[in-house]
Amino acid sequence: MREAVSSIISIENPTSVEVPISASEFTCANEYIEITPATLTVPPGSERGFEVHYRPLVASEDEACDLVLQNAILGAFNYKLLLKGLVPSSQRSMAFKCALGGDLV
Repeated sequence: MREAVSSIISIENPTSVEVPISASEFTCANEYIEITPATLTVPPGSERGFEVHYRPLVASEDEACDLVLQNAILGAFNYKLLLKGLVPSSQRSMAFKCALGGDLV
């Protein structure tokens, strides 16, 4: 079973205006990287965080991957991600409980 790993990337806004940032402003060469939320507004003189999710299909160790945020107001932010897909340590089982049958006549 694949498991996702997440980390928060904080974006600081030192300007005096609100800055809208879209997840589409991030670029990364790794197809297993997902950025949430889809849009975020950073108030003046404040910071907000995007969550970076990594969920690979197979166990592997990738080389460093660059994640770049290019925003018209704040400029460019470069992050180097070190990604590892590990084999799960144990299989989790799923259990379901439900009532069987119906009214007896």
